[in-house]
Amino acid sequence: MSRDMSRKSALCLALSLLLMGQVLFIRWQEGREPWTQYQRRYFAAQKLSARQPQVVSLRLPGGKVELCLTCHLGIEEISPSHPIEEFGCTSCHGGNPLSLDVSEAHQGLAGGGNPAAFDVAGSTCGGPGPNGAPCHEGNPDPEDNLVARVKQSLMSTKAGEVGQARFALGLQPDPFAFLLGDLATAAQLPHPLDGRSQERPFRANCLGRCHLNAGAYGDSSRSYSGGCAACHYLYDPTGTYRGRDVTIPRNQKGHGAEHRLTSRIPYTQCNLCHNRGTHSLATMTFTFRQDLGATTPVLGQGRAPSWESRKQAYYIPQESYSKCEVSLDCIDCHTRHEVMGDPKDDNHPLTAKVEAQRIQCLDCHGTRSAPPASVTLTDPNDRVFKDPRLAELGLPPLAVGSVVGFTSRGDKLPFVRFVGTKVTLYSKVTGKAFPVPIVFGSGCEQSPEQQSADACHRCHDLSPNFQATSH
Repeated sequence: MSRDMSRKSALCLALSLLLMGQVLFIRWQEGREPWTQYQRRYFAAQKLSARQPQVVSLRLPGGKVELCLTCHLGIEEISPSHPIEEFGCTSCHGGNPLSLDVSEAHQGLAGGGNPAAFDVAGSTCGGPGPNGAPCHEGNPDPEDNLVARVKQSLMSTKAGEVGQARFALGLQPDPFAFLLGDLATAAQLPHPLDGRSQERPFRANCLGRCHLNAGAYGDSSRSYSGGCAACHYLYDPTGTYRGRDVTIPRNQKGHGAEHRLTSRIPYTQCNLCHNRGTHSLATMTFTFRQDLGATTPVLGQGRAPSWESRKQAYYIPQESYSKCEVSLDCIDCHTRHEVMGDPKDDNHPLTAKVEAQRIQCLDCHGTRSAPPASVTLTDPNDRVFKDPRLAELGLPPLAVGSVVGFTSRGDKLPFVRFVGTKVTLYSKVTGKAFPVPIVFGSGCEQSPEQQSADACHRCHDLSPNFQATSH
């Protein structure tokens, strides 16, 4: 009997050791999984040495489960309007949300990792939200269908610039005769230079460098994503990531500085394309400026750029500029219809830049004969109340009865406020208040017909090469 008990004890001990060995093996194997390594790197970076790796399960409304945060543990929430506990990751990015294998999890990523690329934006940015309602496409009001609008805007097609270039090269009789026909973008034109030797550099340097429908663009030192991300996803000057997600290589081009979307777009983001250098029609090449220093466009981080750095970034040497053109960010003047297209203008993608322009100096400053136009808000459902920046920046609230700017093209300017005879412009990036000088009643000799920047620069020019000229 004692011999049988001994055998049973030995068998139990052997089974226990085998089970313990299996558990240790599984833990050892798990410890070698990439997701555990990612988490340990994240814990070390955040000085959380006591934490141990574990699978992170995110349960979304409707019961859908995602494991993406198991690897992307430190990633920043994309925006307050897209909370991760409601949207998750795959509703925008695609991929396999239940796999912890890197290759399997990333199969089917939308846009090859950029879900804001225009070839997929209709189903990502424009797809349904967690409640099934359409996001930025498929809405009853065309004003809300931003994906379709921006894909046909000049920022996407560059139709006006391409028409000018083709005209300069003798390829069409009129700079404004450029027609897309059934094509979506200028880059899809068959043989834009009719098979000439300049065709390849023309595509690479003119079509592929900056227009939003070109995908990733830039030279060897800069790389930024196209589509919606080109504006709303802020980059540092190197085009590399510097947030908390340890899975994103710090030396890999094409990533935002952080995993965040914003509509508070600083001038440094615009300058990733604009004012970067000069094109040569003769050689079809682009030359980057050598006088630009590195600036950080990430909101809320680092010191605000100085006046001199703003002036340097905004203006190519020898150009003219006024005080407001340096103090303000690009979006403080340019309206959403200028940048993203106007749904009421069927010919917008075929027009020249000057025809697409919505804002003039008189819209904020008025003229000698009249103060700037304004409009009193009367509809509590007016879309101007929906702008998330109003709350983000902590501006004085808008309400029915508020008086705001009103352009000659019919755009309301909720960041330009009227109180009596005083006009204040609030920055869409920082919320800073700028008193607006009014021409009416001043000693200004401006003609109402002269609304170009050049006309105002005749007097209001701060550049070193300024020479006053008579009107």
